[in-house]
Amino acid sequence: MGTIFKLFISFGLIFLSFQGVDISMVYSRIKSADCYYISYALLLVFGLALVHSERWKIVLRKLQIKLLFRDTMKLVLISYFFNQTLPSTVGGDAYKIWGAYRMGNNFQDVVTSVIVDRIIALISVLVMILLGFPFLLKLLHVSFSWWMAWLFLLVCASFSILFVLSRQLGNWIYNWRLVRGFIHILASLRLVFSDIKVASYVLALSFFSYFVLSVAVFLLACGMSINLEFKYSLILIPLVILVSVLPVSIAGWGVREGAMIFSLGLVGVPSFEAASLSILFGLVVLVSGLPGGLIWLSEKSGRNN
Repeated sequence: MGTIFKLFISFGLIFLSFQGVDISMVYSRIKSADCYYISYALLLVFGLALVHSERWKIVLRKLQIKLLFRDTMKLVLISYFFNQTLPSTVGGDAYKIWGAYRMGNNFQDVVTSVIVDRIIALISVLVMILLGFPFLLKLLHVSFSWWMAWLFLLVCASFSILFVLSRQLGNWIYNWRLVRGFIHILASLRLVFSDIKVASYVLALSFFSYFVLSVAVFLLACGMSINLEFKYSLILIPLVILVSVLPVSIAGWGVREGAMIFSLGLVGVPSFEAASLSILFGLVVLVSGLPGGLIWLSEKSGRNN
């Protein structure tokens, strides 16, 4: 039922986003895209597996979980495949957890490492959005901008409060079963960020990954002759990515298109061009998950034999 609901959400959002958009122009723009630019963007997106594997490996090492880099890389690639073929990104994370657990690691520790890795990625994209916030003030209405500012300040303050509570109240509420795992995750997150070098490294890897995605979108825009300045790609694409990872649709389809049309419309990109760019970017991300699918199928075939 959840999958059916997300399918309806994806199709509904795509239908709403494409209201007033000439579908024939969208198809024509995608069809005319330069294959060289698409190849460069695909290589960049696929190369992110190295960055994400390294970031997760650092978290694993900090939490004293033993996993070889090649195994980390394999699990990350397969998680890409499941992220694109299952109703949400939880499927990819679940496979990473299961795969690491099968390699002899403690289940709770592996779950914690994946969640901590996700939180680091979330913190990084929020910081990137905050850094670009002065530029967004020029693109958005003042009232809406101040609402966004208060929202991000609230998120940052919440993280700070949770860090303090995890240390000051950890012993008092640790016996509560419902919050025990939550406290354990916060303690692990604090452990990672307590080391300045490690924290700087994992955050730098996350910033670099979002930078690469912004470059990939910019290359796709160049390949379709869409007038999108690189600085706007760097400012707006992290916002699109943040919205598209919300677990309300199938692999972000529909949500990403609506966010792309709205955000790029702020800088004068026509809706049909923004829709074309979003669809092509989604297809590039989808193709980048195929190698992980091949690895998973080969392993499954080997186990069956």
